[in-house]
Amino acid sequence: QVCNWHLRRCSSMCQIESRWAAPPQEVVDTILIYLTVEELQHCWALGRAWAAALREGEQLWRDAYANEWRERSYDPWRDSERTWRRRAIKRLKMRSLWRSKQPTISTLMGQNGHTGTVTCARLDRHQGRTMVTGADDGSLYLWNLQRPAITGELRSAPSGGLFHQHYRQHTNAVTRQAQFHGHSGPVWCIDFDGTTLVSGGYDSTLKVWNTDGGDLLVTLRGHQGWVSGLQVHGNSCASGSSEGEVKIWDLGTMDCRRTMTRDGSHAIHAVTWLSSSHPVMTGHETVGSLTAWDPVRGEALTWHDGAGAHTETVYALASEGSVLCSGSKDKTAKLWDCRTESSVCTFKGHGASVLDVQLRDTVVATASMDKTIRTWDVRNSCTPTAVLQGHSGPVFCVDFRDSLIVSGSQDTSIRLWTVASPG
Repeated sequence: QVCNWHLRRCSSMCQIESRWAAPPQEVVDTILIYLTVEELQHCWALGRAWAAALREGEQLWRDAYANEWRERSYDPWRDSERTWRRRAIKRLKMRSLWRSKQPTISTLMGQNGHTGTVTCARLDRHQGRTMVTGADDGSLYLWNLQRPAITGELRSAPSGGLFHQHYRQHTNAVTRQAQFHGHSGPVWCIDFDGTTLVSGGYDSTLKVWNTDGGDLLVTLRGHQGWVSGLQVHGNSCASGSSEGEVKIWDLGTMDCRRTMTRDGSHAIHAVTWLSSSHPVMTGHETVGSLTAWDPVRGEALTWHDGAGAHTETVYALASEGSVLCSGSKDKTAKLWDCRTESSVCTFKGHGASVLDVQLRDTVVATASMDKTIRTWDVRNSCTPTAVLQGHSGPVFCVDFRDSLIVSGSQDTSIRLWTVASPG
């Protein structure tokens, strides 16, 4: 590929230079700007002068980082590193760890856990310090996640038998912080930003909660069928139901702004809000069905998924920018470019329906009826970067942040999969 050509050219140009000489400016201006983080790190190893030049080239590392992970600003909690090179290398090491190391597993279940299928789990969007999980027993819990330091000792479980020990872990790293009472049936979907929680359930309602105090702020009524998917976008929330209708709610006034349906629509299983162009996407019961909705005009848009469409029901959706990820009963997940409405890659490997998907940067996580969670690199969709096995039932939900993956299953457990953060 182009990057390999750049590296070969870089090497040939530098053969005429001393190992200890600084890279020619032509190399910096015309070649290094196209390299990936990993390739820049190889150049760093060419010698002290190269390292010194690249140490000054903060913009090179920032651009390479942005191309790799689509970020151009610091998140102080997620990363304490002060230079783009250090931050990039840390992310690179983290990706390598998931490929090469067996994760530490913490399992939350028992007396203080859910008693039914864990249907949804979401880490808070901004920091990943807290998590909310919902189950078909109607329970909705807020968990406080303290990053466990992985050591050689095992500690005893707290009273109540909530934690089940696996490998090396601190079992007291996670505590149940709050329980939310209100839904009169199974909880099917949630969205969570750290302070405000929105949940949807079998009782055909959405509920808005303040997680700081555990208070129910309002119950949103209007759906005729059970609420099967939702996502918050700014001060708005989109929700979909088993009756095939989409509603747009104003979380400021707590009013329904739009109700959208289309002829022949079937049950909606998933909802996501594209942040780039603001349409709402839904996944349906019908074969391979994806629908785009205009929340302003309140109508369905034409979506040409063509030859790349799923061949079975779409159960899960996630999006980032103009990129959409879908999971289906056909045992695959797909990545879509919403600008062209085309499928750009298909992730194959699960032995049963894909029930949930999450997309962050260049990483996709999938949860399946085959009892496994898989992670994928969007640049190489042929082979999963990790296959996580341990649940004894179908895995209904997954979410992740860097070194942590959380999953929920029909076996009533929540699992936290962690690899050691690189130093």
